[in-house]
Amino acid sequence: MKRGVPVRVNRAHSDLWLRIQGLFEEGLLDNVQLMKVVSHCSIDKATSPVEEWAYWHNELTDRAAAKINDTREPLFWETWKGLASALQLSRQLHRAILLVLLKSGRKAHMAEQAKGTMPVPKPRPLPVGLAAQPTAPAFWTFPVTLVRRYQQHNVQMVHDWWSQVGNSYMEGDAPLAMVSGVQLFWDFFQVTAYDGPWVYQKKWYHQAQDVPQAGRVSWGKRIKPFLLLWKAYLGCHSVKLPQKMTRPNSAAISLFLMLPFAFSPRKNSPV
Repeated sequence: MKRGVPVRVNRAHSDLWLRIQGLFEEGLLDNVQLMKVVSHCSIDKATSPVEEWAYWHNELTDRAAAKINDTREPLFWETWKGLASALQLSRQLHRAILLVLLKSGRKAHMAEQAKGTMPVPKPRPLPVGLAAQPTAPAFWTFPVTLVRRYQQHNVQMVHDWWSQVGNSYMEGDAPLAMVSGVQLFWDFFQVTAYDGPWVYQKKWYHQAQDVPQAGRVSWGKRIKPFLLLWKAYLGCHSVKLPQKMTRPNSAAISLFLMLPFAFSPRKNSPV
């Protein structure tokens, strides 16, 4: 049983999971707790003594798993080879069918073009509708769980930015406009002059010099962590802003982006 759910025989490593399940059911593992941890981590990539300890034990687990894998019964490997062969054959057949369909489609398309009977595609109408205006809470606070996960300084910067622009967005009379994530991050940077946040292996940082070298990504790649932090900040206050898959208000950015948010624009805003 994994989290109370029976092991499915057609899932990865189901034979090993069934053995572990049998040991638990027979009462042979009463004092054992089975937990999922990060796998395949190298010790030289550890950023703290705790991670070094965890990665070292994880490497021992990988070695034990490889040794156990080599001791599987011959019937398993025979079945595995048969499955791999059948899978390769089905992929080849699927690719051949797709190529036939592609060639026949191209041929039909060229024949219609030659006859001059190609139908003129009609423009698809854009979705029309007004999103509900979000409501700002009476007070913006710092939940302990938010600070513990995202770091105090990161939350403080988002709070400082949103305290200046958030209420004017949500309480304005102007209709909502679709704003992209990069526009929001640029507005956040202009207001706070803060380059962060950074996140590496699910750990958040607020200073570039504290981030491991692999986590020091470019400005554009920090947009996603910023949006995650900002949405978590809004979620703690039960604020839900409209989010739709449509073109943002900026004609230039709309050529490249597909993750806009809806806001009421304010005057003299870089957004």
